[in-house]
Amino acid sequence: MDDIVSTEPRYQQYDPMKPNRYIIEKLSANNIIIYDLTSDMKKAKDEDVCYYFPIDMHWTVSGNRKAFELIKNHFMSSVIGPPANLESYQ
Repeated sequence: MDDIVSTEPRYQQYDPMKPNRYIIEKLSANNIIIYDLTSDMKKAKDEDVCYYFPIDMHWTVSGNRKAFELIKNHFMSSVIGPPANLESYQ
């Protein structure tokens, strides 16, 4: 299977970030705030914790938890500010 993927032209042209760029472009053009956590998820890579399933790249439970933490931190620091009772958001 690896040989087919590496030699098949349609697979060589696949760009997994294309949907993200398209959505960001459309939302930004309409002044809609978006937080693309792709780069932050990549930076959060932990050798002891697997954030993605290896066969389909969907998030694991740990990946969902990390995504929640990143989104919460982003919005609390840059969009809405910290809540009055921070413990209720943990």
